[in-house]
Amino acid sequence: MKLRVATLALCVSATAAHAESKAWTAAKSKLPAGMTAVVGINVAPIKASALYQQFLPLEMAKAGDAKDHRDKIKATCGIDYTGVLDSIVIGMQDDDHLVAIIQLKGTTQKDLEACGQKVAKADGKTLKVTRDGAVTKYGGMGDDDAYVRWLSKTSLAISADKDTLTKLTAGGIAKDTLGADVSKLITNAA
Repeated sequence: MKLRVATLALCVSATAAHAESKAWTAAKSKLPAGMTAVVGINVAPIKASALYQQFLPLEMAKAGDAKDHRDKIKATCGIDYTGVLDSIVIGMQDDDHLVAIIQLKGTTQKDLEACGQKVAKADGKTLKVTRDGAVTKYGGMGDDDAYVRWLSKTSLAISADKDTLTKLTAGGIAKDTLGADVSKLITNAA
């Protein structure tokens, strides 16, 4: 039996009107029908919570290399990557094939690519950007390449390989039997 998760960021609202997250808006038109799981996180309400404000400093103190990497990006580019996330949707076809659709806030493709070049140069590396149709391959920074399909200047889909990215951004979830039920969900809550 397929596990069907419409969104992690659900809650019941007292009003009927709601605005869905920007990543979810993009995901509905890009994710194909028949996904095993779809999980969405609306980052803004989470970051605004008192609990997040208390735990972020504690977790960053334990983050080690991740904190150092975050600090390097912030110092080199002026971008705090924990601050530029608006919302995220992860779609899974199976354990080996998934795609993340990320909506950025105040940061564009051009900004991220320029930052990647600066960070690579500071590390004595070269960021390799290769475009193949709608897919952009980013390599040269670490052990693995990243495959990205830019959906807009501030929205992207990312996966570990080009074939998975292409297949999992082919569209159609709105036509899935889950589509009608998913459209009724409130996805703008923490």
